[in-house]
Amino acid sequence: MKKFIFAAAAALTLSACVEPIPKAELPVQKASIPQSTVNMVHAVMREKMKDPESAKFRRLVTYRSGLGDQIICGEYDAKNSYGGYTGYKNYYARVRGGEILIMHTDSTGSYTDYAHQGCAHAATGKIIAPAAHVTG
Repeated sequence: MKKFIFAAAAALTLSACVEPIPKAELPVQKASIPQSTVNMVHAVMREKMKDPESAKFRRLVTYRSGLGDQIICGEYDAKNSYGGYTGYKNYYARVRGGEILIMHTDSTGSYTDYAHQGCAHAATGKIIAPAAHVTG
């Protein structure tokens, strides 16, 4: 019991030392982006799949920020290890200068997943990003 109390106290002490990451809003607007950027994002996503050749993508929506960020939102589906499709889930990627800054793929398809949240924010005309990403 003493070990548990010590571990809990240590965890609380350490968590108090972590500074929250400053956030900022970044305006975005719908825009077409190069297909090569979309293909790059899809290739990275396929690397994580059990059956990359089975990947299907749909409902692609793209945005661009004033900093030149390219935001890609859509849905993906792929076969699992049993050979069945698992159902479409959201994905979100933000690319700057040919590099993926952030990518989220929903694991559950729920409205609490980061991919859904990122795309929902982009649809309103702004995204929430770490302040360091907003200032370039």
